[in-house]
Amino acid sequence: MNMSEKTDPAWEKISLKAIDSALLKLNRISAGKWAVDETAVLSAPSPEDYDAVCVYFEVKKDDEPMNFALFFDRKDVGFISKCFIGYHFFVSEKMDGTEELLISELGNILLNSIISALCNSMKIRLIPSIPRTIQAEKSFALETFSQGLPENRGKKKMSVKIKIKCDGRETFCEVFSFVPESVAALLKG
Repeated sequence: MNMSEKTDPAWEKISLKAIDSALLKLNRISAGKWAVDETAVLSAPSPEDYDAVCVYFEVKKDDEPMNFALFFDRKDVGFISKCFIGYHFFVSEKMDGTEELLISELGNILLNSIISALCNSMKIRLIPSIPRTIQAEKSFALETFSQGLPENRGKKKMSVKIKIKCDGRETFCEVFSFVPESVAALLKG
């Protein structure tokens, strides 16, 4: 996946504002501390590849789809559950219903904040699809999102890396967005 183009400043500003808003909410309701990494906004995904659990959904503006995805490292899902709900649950080899619900809820909070910020910025209304979850290698899932889905080809892409801290331990999650040029133009105002 090639996300090496320069990040759009308007999109960067909206995304960081949205992530800050989501993290304020998460920090109010979570057992752990969520914080944006100092190098949070990236024009390319982090080079780490890992077995990921992902929640993603789509919204449409004038029948033009935008996709948003949130990735967690599969091995850290138990730790993430402790940060979010206060206890560590057993992580099975394949994602089960409990994990799917946890990832889906975190995705709703983080990704809906981005969509809300977009809507507020452009003074429009967007309704996201029902969140879907998958387990796959990050590189495979990103390739599928960015080039494998025809509706994402040629879109503005952005990656945000978020640190998660709890009980002296730290992990991360990554947010990926694919936005059409027409929406990026509206953001520039």
